[in-house]
Amino acid sequence: MLHQSHFLGAVCGIEQVLGVADNPVRRLMNEGFYDHVRPRADVRFVLTVVEDKPTGPQLAAVRKDRAPATLLAALDRLAPPH
Repeated sequence: MLHQSHFLGAVCGIEQVLGVADNPVRRLMNEGFYDHVRPRADVRFVLTVVEDKPTGPQLAAVRKDRAPATLLAALDRLAPPH
């Protein structure tokens, strides 16, 4: 799955995909998750955000949810503007 998602990122234009939570590759992966994985398994997601501080890495946020889209929306709100 990793090779296929990297290939899709390249096809979509890696510059438009990297660092963007809502992109075609993520939408396709989410669709596959919701259609094929979630009905069969109780999956939990944990998102951690680590900020680079002058004193060293510091945990900036931890969020948990059953839906990856919810976590990605939270990440998009935490990320600095491009």
